Amino acid sequence: MVLLVVPEGVTDSEPLAEESVALVGSSLSLLPHAASVVSNNAQEARVPAVRRRSGRGLTWTSLGEKGRTRWQLDDSPTVEVPSGALRWMPMALFTRAELESFRDTEVPDLLGPDLRLLFVGINPGLWTAATQTHFAHPVNRFYPALLQAGIIDRPIDAAAGMVEADRAYFRSRGLGITNLAPRATARADELSAEELRAGGERLVALVTERAPRVVAVAGITAYRRAFGVPKAALGRQPETFGGAVLWVVPNPSGLNAHHTVASLARAYAEPARAAGVLD
Repeated sequence: MVLLVVPEGVTDSEPLAEESVALVGSSLSLLPHAASVVSNNAQEARVPAVRRRSGRGLTWTSLGEKGRTRWQLDDSPTVEVPSGALRWMPMALFTRAELESFRDTEVPDLLGPDLRLLFVGINPGLWTAATQTHFAHPVNRFYPALLQAGIIDRPIDAAAGMVEADRAYFRSRGLGITNLAPRATARADELSAEELRAGGERLVALVTERAPRVVAVAGITAYRRAFGVPKAALGRQPETFGGAVLWVVPNPSGLNAHHTVASLARAYAEPARAAGVLD
């Protein structure tokens, strides 16, 4: 089962750029600001049909030689999507109640023996906890940004949960992931200042032990709170961190509207070069 999400505010017959079309594995209740489409496979998108999920109706109609597909959810405006812009992938589906059951769950660090670049998230989201995969929410831009930057050279579908081959590949690139705070929440702002400070102390110990060349903390606000540096800015920091070079990079969450996949890719490429992951 797959889910196509069309951004809020798209007007009738307005074409969508490829980057603005996202396929996610989520129930409609988790994405209230998007018109969403449910289908079993890509081919069904070209067949006139009706599907229902959570009491909401969807219709779609192929426009033939125009190479476009018209989508409509309930009484929302009709949207025409270029057929070539649709990207289909299987996803796990969770209800809101199922995701809530993973609150406070921890997700193991993803670390290998040749750790050169350690990315540090703020804390696991509920989707990450459910899949036991870092940065797993379907609208998170972390892995697409790594791919565009060349830090990884093949796509990683994290939304349904990383398979072991993906984890091994990620580690083989000299990459690792941990979090400032270990417990899962729906939003990072649910964490207390004490939790972030304690997470900062834990991170220093981890970096000292594992000795990555570069640490990249993904989230300037959390970094400021965790380490008591309210005037810190994005980019390379003047001090080292447990013996590693320290960078603060933008948060890849879909809630961070200040950045695109392209801008995130540029930001992540800088610490990757410093770590020797990129030339």
